[in-house]
Amino acid sequence: MYTRLKKSLGENLPTSGAHLIYLALLSRAKKIDVYGFDFYKTFSFYEQRTDPVPHDFDTEEEWAQELVRNKKITIHGNDNKTYKRVIPKRNSK
Repeated sequence: MYTRLKKSLGENLPTSGAHLIYLALLSRAKKIDVYGFDFYKTFSFYEQRTDPVPHDFDTEEEWAQELVRNKKITIHGNDNKTYKRVIPKRNSK
């Protein structure tokens, strides 16, 4: 599962949220509603971290939006405003 998900994200390290969406897709649920995802454009209530992380949030958001376009999931609460990411991607070495 991890290998297939990582490949879907252009070989980028998936977040735990992407893992949950992917697991829900594997369940073959008739309807998948996703809440609380803005792909790190705002801080969560519990975390104020600004250090870079090894995730590519832009790619993950594109992947999720493709799922929305294909009617595989519905994302609620994301008003699609353009914000600067609060957690930058760590540069590969």
